[in-house]
Amino acid sequence: MESKRRSSRLLGIFIVLAGLAINSYSIGFFLADDHSIGNAHIKSALMVLQGGAVLLGFALLIGWKAPIWRPLRALLLGFLPMVIGLGGYGTGRMKTDLFTPEIERIQNRQMERLLASESVHLKLTPRFKKLGTAAENLRIPSAGVEGVFSDPVRVIDLVKKDDSHKHELASVGVQIEHYGLGRQSIVLRDELDLMRPILDRVDRFEHSKFGFVQGDFEGKNWRRWRVEGYFKGVAWLKSGERVQMKGGLQVLWELDEDADPMTKEHLNDPKRWHISEFLFLDFHTERTERTLFTEELAQRVTDPEALFEAQRNITREHIFDWLTAAARNDEWFPPDNYWDYRAAWALPAVSVVDIDGDGLDDFYKMAQYGKNQLFRNNGNGTFDEIAGQVGLDVKNHTNCALFADFDNDGDVDCFLGRSLEPSMYMVNDGGKFRDASDQFFGEGQCYFVSTASAVDYDGNGLLDIYIGTYAAQITVRQMNKHLRGQPKGKLLTGFLPEDQAGELYHLAKDSMENHIRDRVGPPNALMRNVGGGRFERAEDAGLELYRNTFQATWADYDSDGDPDVYIANDFAYNNLFRNDDGTFTDVSVETASQDVGFGMGCSWGDVDRDGDQDLYVSNMYSKAGNRIVDSISGMDPRFKDMAAGNSLLAWNGQTFDRISSKDGTGKRVEVGGWSWGSQYVDCDNDGWLDIYTLNGYYSAPELYRDDVDL
Repeated sequence: MESKRRSSRLLGIFIVLAGLAINSYSIGFFLADDHSIGNAHIKSALMVLQGGAVLLGFALLIGWKAPIWRPLRALLLGFLPMVIGLGGYGTGRMKTDLFTPEIERIQNRQMERLLASESVHLKLTPRFKKLGTAAENLRIPSAGVEGVFSDPVRVIDLVKKDDSHKHELASVGVQIEHYGLGRQSIVLRDELDLMRPILDRVDRFEHSKFGFVQGDFEGKNWRRWRVEGYFKGVAWLKSGERVQMKGGLQVLWELDEDADPMTKEHLNDPKRWHISEFLFLDFHTERTERTLFTEELAQRVTDPEALFEAQRNITREHIFDWLTAAARNDEWFPPDNYWDYRAAWALPAVSVVDIDGDGLDDFYKMAQYGKNQLFRNNGNGTFDEIAGQVGLDVKNHTNCALFADFDNDGDVDCFLGRSLEPSMYMVNDGGKFRDASDQFFGEGQCYFVSTASAVDYDGNGLLDIYIGTYAAQITVRQMNKHLRGQPKGKLLTGFLPEDQAGELYHLAKDSMENHIRDRVGPPNALMRNVGGGRFERAEDAGLELYRNTFQATWADYDSDGDPDVYIANDFAYNNLFRNDDGTFTDVSVETASQDVGFGMGCSWGDVDRDGDQDLYVSNMYSKAGNRIVDSISGMDPRFKDMAAGNSLLAWNGQTFDRISSKDGTGKRVEVGGWSWGSQYVDCDNDGWLDIYTLNGYYSAPELYRDDVDL
């Protein structure tokens, strides 16, 4: 009898412990894909089950004689300890660090700190930007921003110009002037008057901006947030000169004393944060006696209708309609089945060409939506739009236009690379262009073209065309969970032949786990010119690359007399292919030229004047990306490379040396923003190649634009 009571009490203890261990945390850890039970009904049912188990266990403990069959009692006494162990383990993994490896615990703490710091970064960015408005009012601080600063403030401010560090780029009329920095001092808030030496010289600003680069909490206490910042602006001086200003800053923000940094509402309240240190690290101006370039399209295109279409952005109109449809209580229909406001496969361009052979540059403007336009140079500084007259007013989805004499008859023909419509090969017949795409593609078509380059790769005297393609977002979108489970799936059907659609599927399936740095896309194509204006796909050449290519650029990097090609790929490694008598070998690894990242462009040029070709690769420099990879221990170093920015690679005869850096140990040409492409140019005529690089990203309509700056 006593033995039976002891077993009942033991069973009661086990049932109570099992009731506590089998909870939403442990169930979620073992059964949910994301280790979380989000369904409120399931959570409620688990709580009822837990409560019942605990009550039953306590009842057995206090002596309730439950009619439990003896074999079942024995089975429960053997089974429940395992349930308690598993439940405790799952709960422990979800709620404590008890079973977490040391590196994971460190990373979790780093991630928690990083997320808090990034949240503060986002909340304080608009507050810091207001100082730019104050600069435009020619007084920092001015009305509306006094509360940004603590009282008092530790300051290192500008002093007079340091003429000993003044230098000129005489050939382009640029003077660079450095300002000195005062000693660190403590200033009452009411007496603050920052940047006075330069603001006293300013008549008006075109624009100005204060921003953050990288910040973190000081020590373990989240009350102090120190950030590397910057100031930049363009202004007209009272002397009539136009200047660009740049300055580096270190700023310390402190949380109000009565605020709790562990409380999200306090930590994320920008009004509880104030600048207690505002320290300039450097400051200089770049000024010219005149503006080197001005926007003059409106003065150069005399036809108002042509000008309107040239300046129009139909994509932007679609985005605005999409954003405002709900407010209008209106249904909105996308312009096509693949519409996306960030569609990276639809990036129209401008091509420069002497279309009529008169020795003057004309230009061809492409459109994602709407008709392409061709502007003929009249020789007096004005342009007439003639696309409709010559047959080049192609409508919708043109990404690139390649003009060259492909049939060797003395005039320029045209290849139009398009995304959601078939690409086109246009032959010039006496100044009129006719569609000869059947001579180019045969029975096939070519979609999602992002870039095209002309080259005589086989040395037969005829220009061939290398086509790069891009469909990164669409490929990932189509590769859904259902399709991933299919043994013989296909991607981009309707755009690719069946064999290529199947190959793309298998490649995508294999790379899905690494699709940020190893993403596949539709195949590139090398089109061999066989004469008579006809082309065939050079399938044996080895350039059918399944990537998302933004640019392919040709040069004889190894000086063996034939052109080689460098291919910049988004979400993947780049590729360098060596031309071996008309077939190509991937030498990216052995030449150290892979340059993993978000490749967008590439340019060849002899930057060190040693007689061979060096390479400048346009990638994505991300402030946020650099902050993240610098904050987490054990992160794959390739992700750091992917956020690093542009790369300058010098050929040493065997491999490429990376001679660029952000820290000053190499050429400072990496921080180029989201760099969509670059071009070598000797802008100051000193015999050394300079670099002009594009950067930027989509800007939302002003009505919907926010102050977030990552």
